[in-house]
Amino acid sequence: MTLRVAACPLVVARGRLRVVLVTGRQYGEWSLPKGREESHLSRRQVAELEAWEEAGVVGKAVGTPSRFMLSRRGRIERPIIAFAIHVHKLAVEWPEKHQRQRRLVPVDALAGIDLDPAWLRCISRLATTRADDDAAFRQPSARSRETAEVTVQDERWL
Repeated sequence: MTLRVAACPLVVARGRLRVVLVTGRQYGEWSLPKGREESHLSRRQVAELEAWEEAGVVGKAVGTPSRFMLSRRGRIERPIIAFAIHVHKLAVEWPEKHQRQRRLVPVDALAGIDLDPAWLRCISRLATTRADDDAAFRQPSARSRETAEVTVQDERWL
């Protein structure tokens, strides 16, 4: 199966580390933004592009990626490489807004979301790595809060 590149957009909002999830176009299941490799882009660039197109996330791929296999509805497993995305901005309008739903979910509350176990493990791994590597994702101080926290205008996403 063809490798897919995924984005794991992480942001601190209201003092909690959150991940941006989107619904798939075909079945409406929650997952991370993902797409095929593109020959003219690095995998990091593909992750950033997918985050923008599918979730309206403007951000930077950071850290070491997570690799895993994802099976869909009993089909053959597909290899995935996922990059943590440090979210700089959540757009109000984006290319696939009318094809998907977007939701910000606290990483510590993901058990309540109908999400494939492979995605849960991936998000947990990348969120833990980011928290260990980047103080902005741990405990933003009052001083760093402006850069660590994204202002989300639509409260429904929090």
